[in-house]
Amino acid sequence: MTSSSGASLLVYGPEDPSVLHHQSMHITSTLLQTLEAIQSKAAVCINLERDKIELKADLVAKTLWRSLILEETGFLLRMKGAHFRNSLLVT
Repeated sequence: MTSSSGASLLVYGPEDPSVLHHQSMHITSTLLQTLEAIQSKAAVCINLERDKIELKADLVAKTLWRSLILEETGFLLRMKGAHFRNSLLVT
């Protein structure tokens, strides 16, 4: 079909299966691109969450480690104090 300017117009219709195939392929690729974009955003979110969890776990571990060291230091100081007191009592 041609317009008055002489340019040809493509008529989309069920009688032309190649055009329908081309359209469906275009839709499929668009859907795939959308899914890939969603997946990559989801992967970024998952990575961020995992990093946050790892960071929190690291902070908890460091806090626990600090409290254990403080507890152990306090215990040793108490033991030294008791030892010092006992040695004063003995002499």
